[in-house]
Amino acid sequence: MVALLKDQIRKGRSTLGPKLDNGKNVNIIYLKDKRLPAFVCDRLE
Repeated sequence: MVALLKDQIRKGRSTLGPKLDNGKNVNIIYLKDKRLPAFVCDRLE
């Protein structure tokens, strides 16, 4: 699911059609959150 979300963000949209240029930086989660297990941070970097 994370890979799908990253692909949608990279393409600029989640539906069919041309890429949308919204110019926003999307962060799925805050990687420095100490509540996250180390293996989660390692996989997302």
